[in-house]
Amino acid sequence: QQLSRVLALQTSKYMMAAWRVTGEPQIPAARAAAQGKLDLETLQRWIRFLAKEPKNYPFVKPWQEMLADDGGTEERAQALADDFQRLVLEVSAEQKKLEERNRKIIAKGTPLEEVKSTPMPNGFESFFDQHQLELDTMERERFNLFLDMFRFDLDNQLDTFFPEPGLFVFRGWSLERQLSRVSADHVTATREEIDKLEKDLPDLPFVMGVEDKPEEDLTEIGLHIRGNPKNLGEKVPAGFPLVLSGPDPKPFEDGSGRLELAEAIATHPLTARVIVNRVWRWHMGSGIVDTPSNFGKAGDRPSNPELLEWLTSRFVENGMSLKQLHKDIMLTAAYQRTTVRDAANERVDGANRFYWRANRQRLDAEGIRDALLSVAGTLDPKVGGKSMRIADGENVRRTLYSEVSRFQLDEYLQIFDFPNPGITAERRFTTNVPLQSLFFMNSEFVRVQAEHLVRRLAAKAAETSVAQEQGGAAHQGDGGADPAPQEAPKDTLAAKDSIPESFDDRAMIRIAYPLLYGRPVTETEVEAGLAFLGEQRASHLPKELAAIDSVRAAEKAEAEKKATAAAADSTATMVGVEGDTAADPGAEPSDEERPEDRQALAERRASMKAWVQYVRALFSAAEFRFID
Repeated sequence: QQLSRVLALQTSKYMMAAWRVTGEPQIPAARAAAQGKLDLETLQRWIRFLAKEPKNYPFVKPWQEMLADDGGTEERAQALADDFQRLVLEVSAEQKKLEERNRKIIAKGTPLEEVKSTPMPNGFESFFDQHQLELDTMERERFNLFLDMFRFDLDNQLDTFFPEPGLFVFRGWSLERQLSRVSADHVTATREEIDKLEKDLPDLPFVMGVEDKPEEDLTEIGLHIRGNPKNLGEKVPAGFPLVLSGPDPKPFEDGSGRLELAEAIATHPLTARVIVNRVWRWHMGSGIVDTPSNFGKAGDRPSNPELLEWLTSRFVENGMSLKQLHKDIMLTAAYQRTTVRDAANERVDGANRFYWRANRQRLDAEGIRDALLSVAGTLDPKVGGKSMRIADGENVRRTLYSEVSRFQLDEYLQIFDFPNPGITAERRFTTNVPLQSLFFMNSEFVRVQAEHLVRRLAAKAAETSVAQEQGGAAHQGDGGADPAPQEAPKDTLAAKDSIPESFDDRAMIRIAYPLLYGRPVTETEVEAGLAFLGEQRASHLPKELAAIDSVRAAEKAEAEKKATAAAADSTATMVGVEGDTAADPGAEPSDEERPEDRQALAERRASMKAWVQYVRALFSAAEFRFID
């Protein structure tokens, strides 16, 4: 806040510096900041601020009109800058007075004695009985200007919880670099102390739980008429909903009744049917009752009531074992059918409610990410342990173990239809939108997995070639057993950035298709893949040659610089110019000493880039995301 007040007093200076950058003078921002003895970051903020579309207030329009009119003159710019500074200071002072006045209004309107809240069934306090006080406010456009400069960026609509700071608001390093030496040292020392205390904390496992209130605090709650806790009816004893109870319902008598409620739900006949229906729907794509949360009259009728009853009875007989339920469903002929359509069946049951074919389903967000890790050979199969952020580059565990934030859902999960974690979701809805394909083409995570898969394919192709040369029965990726090991070769895991020694395009394509799609590749697909790889390799090769030449030229210049420095050093009389590069064990070998030819290295790099693009295209295909 102190920094904001100081910067507000320098409004005119920063606006004039911004004019010298965007107006008629057109000088670099760094030079304008140096001339005015101003902070460069703050000046860059001012330049962006003055260029924003004035949709929340009109006060910057005169400045923008001046710039549009051939940049304006220095006198006109100075006058507008002075006027705007007066406005900023007036708005700041007005807001300060309003806050002081509103504090008095709140103090006056707050009762001296604590007012008890209306008890709510969920234990939260209601807000219906809080005093609604009418506070003074500033005129809307002036208040918007205050917010945009002293609070947060009004144009930043993407992040509700962490909006961009206002013009005068600095955080983190931007704020710390403007502290005095004493204050900066204090911040550093405090951080070090916090880090030490955090390291000394014991790693205590914990679990979330609930406990009943003391028995003397337990009271019966009056019926909330139409859901309004301020409109109470007669008190109702705790118990199971009557509409779902038997002929002689009994109230709960053990404490709050929470345990009795859980037992009543678990033993209710509907519960097992709902569980069975949801597991069936997860496997088959639609439920026997296609309204998973509504088994009542307004819900969908069961397509096969006898099947639902049989599965439910099996489920209960097996002690409600979900593992056995999965096995029972997956052993059925209905589950094992393909998605092949039949005209006669379509006429009778076009919606496939009797499961004469499988429903084509897209993998969920977790399944897609796990599939990428699995085919790349990088999936960590470890069970249990701490969760990690899904965006963490080191996270190669199943997505099941990734963190899920209720406040800001990870971007990947949003793209692939992960449900809102703040509410219950009866089903996963599936979309097929361009953003999902763009994810495969642009994501850094997908690029890394594509590189691992390329190394895995190259290693398997080389292994197959060696086996053929030795007369072994090498597998050719014809759709039989898994053509590649479940784990990536150890050397590729150890050297994450390594490039395979050779690329057998045709063999690698034949191995890739069964691994990614579970079927052999067709000759048409092989030829299309070869054409794509050839085109991309030719495109990348000149760039890779130029990059190698650039690096080697820089290395040569650095070696010459070291040689010159050594020759001029009187203490290096025993070391001739010829020995300078050899004296540095970390120096790169010269062109003659390099183990591989410049052209061969460029071709390998171009091949790697071409193959990564090809694998990304294979990942983005619908066949990889959908289950037939």
